[in-house]
Amino acid sequence: MVYPKIPPEEIFLKREELGLNNSVKMLTEIIDADKDNNNRIGAIKYLGLISKEVPNLKTECYDTLENVLISEQGIEIKCEAAKALGKLNYEKALKPLIPPNKN
Repeated sequence: MVYPKIPPEEIFLKREELGLNNSVKMLTEIIDADKDNNNRIGAIKYLGLISKEVPNLKTECYDTLENVLISEQGIEIKCEAAKALGKLNYEKALKPLIPPNKN
């Protein structure tokens, strides 16, 4: 689905008006298709924040963020994806980010 060019911050601020599910889809589309890394980083950040409000989409958010973390070359994008994964509060996302216990 193609959405009008709305900046990630505006999507986040208008998430109630746009609908949470629709906002997640819009941010995911920016992450997947936008050529501007700043827009993509913003979309990743706001996807992490919105994901707290849509528990039914945690898996979809996790899949998108995990894919970014694994496949992206840019360290800034990878770091933002790791932060967003931490905000998901989703055990599957947190387990690989926690350092192993050295006992």
